Amino acid sequence: MPTLKTVSWIGLIVLLSCSIAPATDLPNAETLTRLQAVYNTTSNAFDRYQAMALRADLDGYAQVATLFRVVARSEQILYTACGDAIKELGAVAQATAEIPDVQSTKENLEKSVKDTEAFERDNAFAVYGKRAKAEGNPQAAKFFEYAKDANGGNLRLFKAALKNLDQMKAPGQGLFVCGVSGFAATAIDPAHCVGGVWERVK
Repeated sequence: MPTLKTVSWIGLIVLLSCSIAPATDLPNAETLTRLQAVYNTTSNAFDRYQAMALRADLDGYAQVATLFRVVARSEQILYTACGDAIKELGAVAQATAEIPDVQSTKENLEKSVKDTEAFERDNAFAVYGKRAKAEGNPQAAKFFEYAKDANGGNLRLFKAALKNLDQMKAPGQGLFVCGVSGFAATAIDPAHCVGGVWERVK
């Protein structure tokens, strides 16, 4: 017959085994992991696009500099929303700063197109959003919806700038970004900024 001491040890072992269960077994773990990864990516993208804007100014491409600034603002809006979604799940948003890789303006545009296209092909944000919705995380699901929409908008702007690079030296009229969704565009489009306010970036 087990002694009281034996029973106590068994109870402690069971308690510890529950407390050290792998993170993947916890509710919302996948969504939280993805949110943290996206938070890290968007935080570093903000710094990268700001640096690319400075390079575009130095290279004499005023409109490309504006483009990189508006995309940087888009990333800032997104990582703020991502941080809020992480907080909603009871965690703290974390990012590891990276040194921006900045080349010539043309190379920066080419890399931006390539990197943004990769997300479009994988359709990652749509997949993440469905998972978050299934887990009962509407705020995270909405964030991934915003990120998907903003990513598509940025890709169109990058491609247009690369195609017309020779015409991008004169200062333009500026670009717009939604303060809620981070969607950037050449003109205000209410469909991409429901409940938000458009900001003009020059």
